[in-house]
Amino acid sequence: MKQKYLSYLFAALLTVSLTGCRADLDKVDTTAGLNMALSMPVGQFSIAMSDLLGENAPNLIVDENGLFHILDTAKMPSRQFHPINLANYVVLTEGGKHFKVLEQISSKVNPSWLSYGYIVSPIDTVIPLTFSMSMKLQGFNESIDSERIDSILVALASFMSTVDHSADFGITWQNIDGITLKLGDRLIRHNVAQNDVVIPISSYDFGSQIPININDFTINLIDPNDPIGLTDSVMLEVQFDLKLIAEQPVSITAESDFVYDLRINLLDYDAVWGYFKESREMVDEDCIAMDSLWNNWSEVQKMKMKFARPSLTFHMMHHIAAPLKARIDYMYSYTNATSHREDATWGGSPTTDIPISPILNPQVSTNLNDSVEVQLRFSYLPEEGHIDRLFYSVPDSFHYQYHVMIDEGRKMECPQHRLTSRLDFSAYQVLDLPFYFEKGTSFTCTQEMEGLKLSKLQLDSLLQDSKLQVKSEKNDLTLYLAAENYIPFEVDVYMECLDKDNNPVDVSFFEGDTLRIPAPAAADIVDGSATKASHTVSLRTLHKNEFEKMSKVVKFRLVASMGKNDSPAKLTTDTKLTMKIGITAELEGTINFDKLFKE
Repeated sequence: MKQKYLSYLFAALLTVSLTGCRADLDKVDTTAGLNMALSMPVGQFSIAMSDLLGENAPNLIVDENGLFHILDTAKMPSRQFHPINLANYVVLTEGGKHFKVLEQISSKVNPSWLSYGYIVSPIDTVIPLTFSMSMKLQGFNESIDSERIDSILVALASFMSTVDHSADFGITWQNIDGITLKLGDRLIRHNVAQNDVVIPISSYDFGSQIPININDFTINLIDPNDPIGLTDSVMLEVQFDLKLIAEQPVSITAESDFVYDLRINLLDYDAVWGYFKESREMVDEDCIAMDSLWNNWSEVQKMKMKFARPSLTFHMMHHIAAPLKARIDYMYSYTNATSHREDATWGGSPTTDIPISPILNPQVSTNLNDSVEVQLRFSYLPEEGHIDRLFYSVPDSFHYQYHVMIDEGRKMECPQHRLTSRLDFSAYQVLDLPFYFEKGTSFTCTQEMEGLKLSKLQLDSLLQDSKLQVKSEKNDLTLYLAAENYIPFEVDVYMECLDKDNNPVDVSFFEGDTLRIPAPAAADIVDGSATKASHTVSLRTLHKNEFEKMSKVVKFRLVASMGKNDSPAKLTTDTKLTMKIGITAELEGTINFDKLFKE
C-alpha cells in the first residue's frame, strides 16, 4: 500500500523536472486526495459430508464412486427344508420271524432221508431254507396328494441280524453253510456282480448279533404297471443253506424251528425322489433397529432425508430339487414418534410370492454338493416392493417375514422332487441405504467458525491505523461472504454471531439475529451427483457505530439448511460447502506529502 503512495510523489517530481521551471515549493499544495480499498480475511469454514456423516462409523461405507452407504449384512441360521430320517419311517414288519424246519425240509428232501425224527442224507447235502419279510414305509404314500416317496438312493443300510432256534433243536451252527439276504427286484445294488448279499457267519453262533452293511443301492417303490401307482413296502427274502452230513444224523422234531430277527440300525441316503412338503422351520423374520446399523441414525432422522434407492437383498443357497417360492408375509418400517407403519407393496398388496429358481433337475442330479444360489431383491422399483417409501420417514425400525415353500403352481413343471440328506437352506440379508435422496429432501447441519479476527483494535485499524495516517471520510465496513457449494441441493446458510460466552451478539443488519446467505444448487447435476461447484457472493454493510458490537464476536455459528432439490441428489466424499468471510473498507482520505517527506 505504501508503494502506491510513493508513486504519487515520483509522478509529481517528474512533472516538475520536465517543465524546466522553478517552483515555489512553499506555495505548492502538498496534499493529495486518494480512494483506497483495504481488506482483511476473517475466517473460513467448510461443511464436508465425510465429517458430518461419520465416515469411520460402523456400517457406513464409501463405494468406488465416493457415494456414502449404510450397509448391513446379517446371516440367518441355516434351516432344514424337510429333514428325513429314513430309519424313522422304514420298519421291518416281520422281524423275529419263526419258521418250522421240518415243514420246509419235508418238501425239499427225499422222504427216505427222514426216519424217527432224524434226517440222514447223502454226504454234504445242502438244503435251502427260505422265508420272506417285508420292509415297509410308514407315514408316506398314504395319499397321492400328500407326501410320497417314489424311490430312494441308499448310500448305506446297516442291519443287525440274529439267528436262533427252539430248545429242542438238533441242528448245530456247523450245519449252517451260509445265510443269504435276497433283495428282490425292487432293491437294486449298483456296481456289484450280484444283487444278493451273503451274510458272513464263520465267526458267529446261534444267538450272535451279526451286522449286515449294504451300500449303494436303490429302492424303487413305483409300480411298473401303473406310473402313478406306488407301493409302500418291498419284500426281502432270507435263505439259510442247511448242510447235512450223513455221518452225523440231525435230530429234527415237529417243534424244531428257526428264529430269525432282522433290525434296521441305519439308512443313510444320497437322494430321495417323490413329492414333499416344506418344514415349519422354513420361516425367517427379523426386526432391525436402524440405530443399531449406524450410530448417527438419529442425526439422519433430524435431517429428514428421503432415501431414493434403498435395497434389501436376501442371498440364498439351497440343495433342493423342487419348485420353490418365497412368500413375503410382510415388510414394513415403523416410526416410534408418529406410530406410523409403512408397508412394502406389490400391486397394492402387502404380500407376494416370489419364485425361487433355477431348479435342479431332480431326474438327473444326485450329487450331494449340487446347490442353487438365488437372490430375492427388494428395492425402490414397484415390482420389487417400492421400499423407498419405507424410508421416507427415516424410521426407527425395519421389519420383515418370509417363508419358503413348495410352489404348487409349478407342480406340472416339476412333478417329482429330489431331496438329499443335505437339506439345508441358508441365507443372509444385505440392507443397503445409499445416500441418494429423493427431490424435496432437506436437512440441516450446524458448524462453528472460531478464531475470528474481529477485535475492536483490528476493526479500527482498517480505518485509522494506516502508517500514512490516512484520515477516513467514510465510516462503513463491508462484510464479504463467498460461498462455494459442491452439494447438489439448494443451501441456505444462517449465521449467528456469538461472544466468548456463546451468547448471541445483536447486529442491526442481521435479519432476526441471523444472516441468510442463499447458495443455489450446483450448476451441473448428472445422475444426482454434483459435478461443478456454484459460487455465491453476499455483501453486508457494517456501520461504524456497530464496530463496538462486532468487536465482541469471537465465533460464528453457521446453520446450513439444504433442500429444495428438484431432482434426486447424491452425497459423496466430494460433497461439501465452503464459506470464506472477510471485511473490506472503502477509504477516502488525503495524504500530506510534506509529512510524508519528513517521515
